[in-house]
Amino acid sequence: MTFTLHTPVPTAPALAAQATCDVLRTAYQRQWITSRDGNISFREAGKNDWWITPSGALKYALTPQDLKHVADLTPWPQDAMDTGVSGEFALHRALHAQRVRRQTAVVHLHPTYTVAALYAGLELDKICLEFPEIARYTCVGRSVPALAATSAELAQACELAFLACPCGQTPDIIGLDRHGVVAVGRDPWSAYEHIERLEHICQMVLASGAGRKNTTPPVIATHVQEAH
Repeated sequence: MTFTLHTPVPTAPALAAQATCDVLRTAYQRQWITSRDGNISFREAGKNDWWITPSGALKYALTPQDLKHVADLTPWPQDAMDTGVSGEFALHRALHAQRVRRQTAVVHLHPTYTVAALYAGLELDKICLEFPEIARYTCVGRSVPALAATSAELAQACELAFLACPCGQTPDIIGLDRHGVVAVGRDPWSAYEHIERLEHICQMVLASGAGRKNTTPPVIATHVQEAH
């Protein structure tokens, strides 16, 4: 089976499409992304087709009409990357494929304090267990190591991290070392809440002086990275 885009593009579910744009605009206002960063996708329960943000667009200015429709959940062929979808397509596709029977939104942002906590060497899944409000509502999985953005290795690492959490639950959010987070929810705002909770905890932990200086050499990309 090959990947195809429908022409004309079907209309995205209105609430999810508007929420996608609103979440990215809010993230930009909170300085969790710069103008062209971040990506979101969503899919209705039981359906194979889904929608994802475009690559390289000004995320604070997106409209529902800018979202890209994807016809199915099959892997993305190498010769189709000129269709304008997010460079993190493989990551989103893998997480939707894990949740075919559930309505799902996948949100990838770069919240400042969370990335700082990762850079400081903190284990997000462990520190969150010390704070009841996030542990009550959000399951934080194990973070993935520093890997090149848009790479197949990053997509595969995220797919594995979302399969299970040390606590036995399915994670709601994971950290990406020196990069950001990926969160999953029923809709974009539900996923956003997981990111907001984790960011708040990381801000408090860093304010306390906890953490260590990370001396690991930075990741070196082995390929040309595309805009998110």
